[in-house]
Amino acid sequence: MDDPELAEFQAALIEALRRASSPEAALSLLERTPLAEWAQQWIAQSDPRSLETAMLLVRRWTQDE
Repeated sequence: MDDPELAEFQAALIEALRRASSPEAALSLLERTPLAEWAQQWIAQSDPRSLETAMLLVRRWTQDE
């Protein structure tokens, strides 16, 4: 993993968490995003329940945008 790949993944993750209506929808958005193989593996192994808290935090942090 290199820094540009990590930055690309982080940006995609935050955007998916911000835009999606549910954890499952966030995973679906991420699955359709062209990302590095390691990032796709992380997405494939992610539990939607773990993204629920992340969605709440991202929405709170970006509320003023």
